[in-house]
Amino acid sequence: MGEGQDLNHYPRHVGDIITATIGLSLMERGAYDALLDQYYAREAPLPLDRKEVYRLAAANGAAERKAVDYVIARFFKEEPDGWHQARCDEEIALYLDGDEGRERKRDNERERAKRHREERKRLFGELRAYDIVPKYDATTDALRAMLADAKERASNARVTRDGHAESRELSRTVTSDITANHKPVARSQEPEAKNQEPQSHPLGAPKASTPTPKTLARGSDDPVAPKAAKPDSATGETWNAYAEAFRQRYGVEATCNARVRGQLAQLVQRVGKDDAPHVAAFYVGLNNGYYVGKGHGVGPLLADAEKLHAEWKRGRAVTQAEARMADETQARGNVWGGLIEEARNGTTR
Repeated sequence: MGEGQDLNHYPRHVGDIITATIGLSLMERGAYDALLDQYYAREAPLPLDRKEVYRLAAANGAAERKAVDYVIARFFKEEPDGWHQARCDEEIALYLDGDEGRERKRDNERERAKRHREERKRLFGELRAYDIVPKYDATTDALRAMLADAKERASNARVTRDGHAESRELSRTVTSDITANHKPVARSQEPEAKNQEPQSHPLGAPKASTPTPKTLARGSDDPVAPKAAKPDSATGETWNAYAEAFRQRYGVEATCNARVRGQLAQLVQRVGKDDAPHVAAFYVGLNNGYYVGKGHGVGPLLADAEKLHAEWKRGRAVTQAEARMADETQARGNVWGGLIEEARNGTTR
């Protein structure tokens, strides 16, 4: 049985120990416990050299050595490889029988720790690719959630860009295909179309409204929606400036619908027709975190219309620090103004 340092504890059956050590003095009981601890720690019998046994038990005085001699003679058996104790040998054998299973457990724990470190390293690296730098002590679950959110936002952005591109390409393809296939047919059927005037309802009911023609994709029954109409001349210049700045920043076309047209019309009313195009383009060029997070939509532009108008005239955006400084200056001005007024009137607070 070789020496080792893996056995860090052993079962201590109090009842058995008390029964076995009845009659021992306090010093002999201490020698007994010290020798058992050395036996289990070494996972081997005590050495035959009595001086080495004294050293292991820290028996320095004559009385202490005498106590060690008594314990060795009463509880241990001399064999060629050392002083054996039957109960110690049984416990160590049981421990060594399960040693292989413990080693596998330690290996599994080391492997799990390794995979955990590698996963955290991968998560930090992928998050940096999205310009996200988490705290060093962020939990693994938190890192996973941040990465999933970043991927979802990036995916939504790609879908928006690709969707605009595919829509424009589909519109061009459908238009060219239908035009190429139906030019001769359109001329030959023109007289027939003129003869098909709507007939009056026999009961005098109003005529059915003529549906707006829609372009059909070749080989499909689904109509291709026409392009959204651009704003009228009152807001056209503002739309053109906003759309061009948006295209240069994001590489896609800005959304134009009834709501956008209404918002641009309100912008023109609030900042003036001449300044509105400049304010819109200036807004899209700002790197304000809130505006960027909203994708420079028209909503925040309208909400901050007067603020953006002033910033455009000034030539740059007002920072939060400058806004706080302005508030503090105004507050000091109010205090000094009140004191001056009181001094003029001959009153004091």
